[in-house]
Amino acid sequence: MSMSAKELHEELMDEPHDERDTEKVQLILRALSLLAAVEDGDEIVRELEECERIVGNLCADGRCPKMSIPVRDDDEDMRLTRTMKQARARITQDARDKAAKDEQLRMTAQAERIQIERAQRAEAELASAKAQYRELCEATDVYRDAIEDRDRPPKDAP
Repeated sequence: MSMSAKELHEELMDEPHDERDTEKVQLILRALSLLAAVEDGDEIVRELEECERIVGNLCADGRCPKMSIPVRDDDEDMRLTRTMKQARARITQDARDKAAKDEQLRMTAQAERIQIERAQRAEAELASAKAQYRELCEATDVYRDAIEDRDRPPKDAP
């Protein structure tokens, strides 16, 4: 029994997976998803190829597309128009999807840059705080030593 990529994708999604295989399974799912998209696109590709044949015949015969009254779905003019509309819609949707994906990638990259900048500022502030802490510790040690020296009786004193 032959299964389409879409069916395989759905079946694989439903099965439980070992955590160790998660990355491999995700890769397979992406590949199947792409194959399913190609399979779905096969119909429009076949229709476009048929349109090429129809237009070739029209040109070779020097005639207009075959039409009927009332209009039928298999009329050449209807088929050409329908296929061009479907192809245009598909191309437009693909372009929108790509633009949305590009925008999402841009926003993600921008968010990552902001996070990196914040992390770098936090690291710089931490380094500054550590330096100030060391200075305070050194000053405290110096102050403590001065107090101890002050309170200590002189060595010459009886």
